[in-house]
Amino acid sequence: SIYSEEELEFIPLDKIQMIQFPISIFDQHLINKLSFLKSKGISLLGRSIFLQGLMLKSAKYWPNFISPEFLAHHTKFTNFLKQKNISLLEASLDFASRQTSLDFVLIGITSIRELKEINKTWKKVNTMDDSYQNNYDNWAWQNKSDLDPRSWPNKS
Repeated sequence: SIYSEEELEFIPLDKIQMIQFPISIFDQHLINKLSFLKSKGISLLGRSIFLQGLMLKSAKYWPNFISPEFLAHHTKFTNFLKQKNISLLEASLDFASRQTSLDFVLIGITSIRELKEINKTWKKVNTMDDSYQNNYDNWAWQNKSDLDPRSWPNKS
């Protein structure tokens, strides 16, 4: 399990079968390493595609420690999706499904209802044609402290 590209320097890649890492529409910082890792025969597991749930919420419900710039970015993204009649869940799952190097996507849920909704939406985005595709590269966010939950304040 890694968070950054730098961590790969300390891993004996010839002895690793699988690596899991965060990836989402906003967190694309490891995408450029996926083909390299695949060439080493490593299975890839994407996690945090919902960015700890933030991807699925309106920015007005985000915690106050997230930068105002990132809140504005998410609001702009949400408005962009509304114009296209696409939900945040659809966009998040569509992004994950288009990462052809991923072997697995790990998704956290809090209820059976969420699981059913995710499953239904996953099936929907995997049957849509390419006209649904968005240019997700434009939405990558660069501020690591906004993206990395390890840098967020404790909830206690």
